[in-house]
Amino acid sequence: MSKGKCLEIKCQNSEHEYNIKMICLNEFCKDFRLFCMKCVQNKFHHAHLESWIDMPQFYEQLSYQEQDCLKLLNNISEQFESIILSFEKFKQGIKLKYILNKERVGRMNVQQLNVAIGEMIYFQEYKVQAQYSITNCVKNLQNYLTKLIFKLRIEDLNYCLQNENNNKQLEMNGIGGKQQGILNEKEMLESTIKILNQSQVLNAENLSALSKITWPICRSYNMGRQSFTN
Repeated sequence: MSKGKCLEIKCQNSEHEYNIKMICLNEFCKDFRLFCMKCVQNKFHHAHLESWIDMPQFYEQLSYQEQDCLKLLNNISEQFESIILSFEKFKQGIKLKYILNKERVGRMNVQQLNVAIGEMIYFQEYKVQAQYSITNCVKNLQNYLTKLIFKLRIEDLNYCLQNENNNKQLEMNGIGGKQQGILNEKEMLESTIKILNQSQVLNAENLSALSKITWPICRSYNMGRQSFTN
């Protein structure tokens, strides 16, 4: 789509033969947020005119949000990289302090060896403290991430699922038309995966049952790919 050109989207009201012109961004509004000029004439969203934007403004706002989102992702990545660096420094410190072989001991003077032996006495205590602290940190981080993922509500947003399905389709199309001999197996596998993705809850029993279904299909599919490549 060229710059400045807006998509032509029909109004969701089937009685209106107009394209969408305005969007409501009022956070408390419960009505359909996209509306045409006929909707405007019918005083649709007139309670909060200040929250209206037109389609060009909407695309501009999408661009701003994309940039803001990328900044957020970069910031998150940088923070996790910092954690990884600290984690590696922590591991290296443990090795340097507590892993002593005969070669290292041989390079120590008597004072250094005396200190090292004293530190060895407290290793078990430090090990318990370190394991407890790291376990709690990881558990808390996993809990926070789980809550944040849940708040995204990806499974409830049809446009997110549509994008995911489109990406999967593009990946499968990239394989080309040279594997028609294993098409049936691949379709069965994709259908099973689709059912899995649409499941709201997957308990252990369902997972076991699903694995019994998918294993023969996956095996047949992989054998077909191997025979094709060979």
